[in-house]
Amino acid sequence: SAARAVAQQAGQIDILVNNAGISGANAPLWEYPTDEWRRVIEINLNGVWYGCQEAGVRMLADGKGGSIINVSSIMGLGGAADHPVAYQTTKFAVNGLTKNLACSWADRGVRVNALLPGYFPSEMTGPFFAVPGYVDYVEEATAMNRVGELEELSGPLLLLASEAGSYMTGHTLVVDGGYSASIGGVRFEDRTYDGMHAAFPDGRAQRIFPGK
Repeated sequence: SAARAVAQQAGQIDILVNNAGISGANAPLWEYPTDEWRRVIEINLNGVWYGCQEAGVRMLADGKGGSIINVSSIMGLGGAADHPVAYQTTKFAVNGLTKNLACSWADRGVRVNALLPGYFPSEMTGPFFAVPGYVDYVEEATAMNRVGELEELSGPLLLLASEAGSYMTGHTLVVDGGYSASIGGVRFEDRTYDGMHAAFPDGRAQRIFPGK
């Protein structure tokens, strides 16, 4: 495994950053493909678990502890209308997994935390940001009225990885420009729904109408 190779080369694993995920389909629940549901869970949740398992067992065995950082999302904090349901579900699960492992492994020096970014440019968000009105939606919903810059994740990540965060475990560290600080929700405009449907013609972005 990758963990075995790293341990053999470096002698031990001090830090693990679990950072892999897909958004998956964005369709009404009754039309959501079962295979797609399983695919999102396999990557977003099971992938994180495999990483925690492989690195965690080595951190526990060598007795030197370590820091595991699971990259989650603010979408794991509360419901968001018309966002990809499987994606949101896995992020809630990752936050729960983080807290469970933190409680289980803290007495042996293994810290487990989660980093919860808001909206940042990435391979995942790129297609959404290209949809007319989507960035406007994000900026309106974010207290700082802008999308985050990748450099703004470096400090929080370093905090969780280093001795600067030595007394932090089981924490879900939010970095979202105030997006999750507000009460209520901002829905997409009609042009954004139309744009998403056009941008994802394979049916991954269907509008979910209330009551249907």
